[in-house]
Amino acid sequence: MTFPLVLASASARRAAILRAMGARFEVRPAEAGEPRTADPVESAVLAARAKHDAARADARNAGAAVLASDTLVSCAGRVLGKPADAKDAIDTLMLLSGRVHHVYSAVAVSAPGDAAPDVFVETAAVRFRPFSRDEAEAYFRVARTLDRAGAYDIDAHGERLVERLVGARSCVMGLPAAPVRAWLLAHGLPAPFPFDESFPPRAAASGNAAGNAAARSVEDVLADALRRVSSEIAPDVARALENARLAEAPGSPAAAALGTICENVRMAREESVPACQDTGWPAFWFDVPDGTPVSPLREAALAAVCRATAAGFLRLNAIAVPGGAQRGDNVGDGTPAIHFRFGAPGSAPRATIALKGGGSENQSRQYSLPDASLGAGRDLEGVRKCLLDAVWRAQGGGCAPGVLGVCIGGDRAGGYARAKEQLLRDLGDASPDPALAALEARVLAEANALGVGPMGLGGRTTLLGVKIATMDRLPASYFVTVAYNCWALRRVSVPLD
Repeated sequence: MTFPLVLASASARRAAILRAMGARFEVRPAEAGEPRTADPVESAVLAARAKHDAARADARNAGAAVLASDTLVSCAGRVLGKPADAKDAIDTLMLLSGRVHHVYSAVAVSAPGDAAPDVFVETAAVRFRPFSRDEAEAYFRVARTLDRAGAYDIDAHGERLVERLVGARSCVMGLPAAPVRAWLLAHGLPAPFPFDESFPPRAAASGNAAGNAAARSVEDVLADALRRVSSEIAPDVARALENARLAEAPGSPAAAALGTICENVRMAREESVPACQDTGWPAFWFDVPDGTPVSPLREAALAAVCRATAAGFLRLNAIAVPGGAQRGDNVGDGTPAIHFRFGAPGSAPRATIALKGGGSENQSRQYSLPDASLGAGRDLEGVRKCLLDAVWRAQGGGCAPGVLGVCIGGDRAGGYARAKEQLLRDLGDASPDPALAALEARVLAEANALGVGPMGLGGRTTLLGVKIATMDRLPASYFVTVAYNCWALRRVSVPLD
């Protein structure tokens, strides 16, 4: 560890999240005002920044990383902070009763010497079951939640109130664990353990087979995963979209487009309906131990696609060629796409599912180098020129902001498969190859400087990520394959054991 970490908060729950990740830190609460506006995201960001800046101004923290956070709840057009007293707490619980509300947790974090903190926001949707005022008073007597935004604690008998949680439990607790852990690891600070986001927490849910994949058939697990992947944009992508919205000029077409996109993401997750009218081409990647029989998994995937189609989570996207007849169940020649990746004996089996729409698929491209029209040779500089050309050609036709999955090398078919596989990577990661990691970062920055912007309307965000892999190639061939994905990057991974 090159420098210590300071948590600028007295919150026991935020400290518990950091401890659960194995982080080492000191607690030094910062006193700062909590500016509020009508926009809960903006309010949470402003408050997190204010706490961060107050902590950064403390001379004791000069050589430390500083982490600050703020959490707000929004329901029925009202932004809710901490209750003023017991009556306010119970009134707040009654406002939330039987409704969906949203929790916004913003983080501002910086390393020593940073000119400004990194800021990110995570959102969770929570539906409370309907309950009476007597029940709200009984809950408050037990939980004593005067110091919690929204007047409840999801980890203090939260199962009494919460009917459904969509998003990260840590976000509701007040510190979104995944982006914080990613930041710590990227800066060389220890955080070896992912935070357990299950709700109720596993210790409280032991013996509950409803949430245990082992208690269900593989077909059931895959069918539910298809529902989720259709309606829930990947959490890292949802965070990136929200952060992109905040980065655009207020009132600009880009900010408006991203605002609409982010609202669409929230509504789809909340209502469990498809996030895009094009529910995409389903693709499965099964990671299984070497020697695993694959036929049962293939049959389970086909059955799950039929079920998801019948339930309306997949539209009729499979068209027979020639003739143009729709496959009534989305099962046909080549659909769904099913891939098997074999690991060591005893490794834990998983299924990863992605949906990729036709609009973005049409923007995928393959280049053969050298390419005289681009002045692109057979090197990483030539690859860079190809990737920027692909982004420029896509414009708004791929529903920007997009993500590029890239393969350098391989044959034509293998290059497309490997490029599409890169879309399964988390937006926060980087290639383990330093040269490729540098190329990923450079192309992302240069693409966002092109000014294409969200939906081609101009702006600062044209891409959300660039993920590059390589394959060996033939001496006579040097392919650069680009799998373009729109903002609706839908992927989910589930255990099968």
